[in-house]
Amino acid sequence: MVDFRIIQVTDIHIGRKEEYPFGVNLRANFLNTLADLEQMNPDLLVLTGDFCYKDPRQDVYEWIHQQLDVVGVPYEVIGGNHDDTSLMTTGLLGENLSNEQSEYYFSDEIAGYHILFLDTASGAISPEQLSWMKQEVRRSTDQQLLVFMHHPPVLAGVPHMDNGYPLQNRQEVLEVLTMHPSSVQVFCGHYHVDRSVVWQNVMVHITPSLFMQIFPYVKDFAIDHYQIGYRVIDFAEDTIRHSVRYLPGSRY
Repeated sequence: MVDFRIIQVTDIHIGRKEEYPFGVNLRANFLNTLADLEQMNPDLLVLTGDFCYKDPRQDVYEWIHQQLDVVGVPYEVIGGNHDDTSLMTTGLLGENLSNEQSEYYFSDEIAGYHILFLDTASGAISPEQLSWMKQEVRRSTDQQLLVFMHHPPVLAGVPHMDNGYPLQNRQEVLEVLTMHPSSVQVFCGHYHVDRSVVWQNVMVHITPSLFMQIFPYVKDFAIDHYQIGYRVIDFAEDTIRHSVRYLPGSRY
């Protein structure tokens, strides 16, 4: 018996209609994922950033919005480093929700868990957002805490990403998260791998991309494989369980 099911999709990287980077049909990957996850009967989709291939494009956000509307499942979005918060929220949510720091973040209560949706699109978390995080962590001390964000708040042993594209102020973020008296579950993307990292009471779960996966054992960029995956997160009987579901990737 599942009380509530969240499906996390990340790093979609949609480009122009006839664009196939590394021979990958990114639009087909996204459409195939949406078709597959419908059978999972999710209560909520959480899309954790990098909607666009390289540069943010309004037409890409609008196309993604159209596909999500067809599925008809409620969804939340947060930005990644290939996103523009203003364009993203306008295209996907119908209004510009970007604040003075060009960030969009919020919290929610789901199945007894306090959930933070953070914005790391700039590669860091602003002082204003950090202050808000502290308030949210303090007021959730009697609840379990979950976090959705694009960048992992830790180094993950993937040299290409750790050396070139980590969250810039991850130590400050960890200091806030470790204020919570019990374990904190973090669900993120960005690294194009399936990996979990534990740092004190913070458990970080990196979800694979809908583009391709990076080989995590060498310093230079190398593709591991073209399978794609999304994460199924179930809240059931006072527990949380989650796993990655893999699908074949589409090649051009």
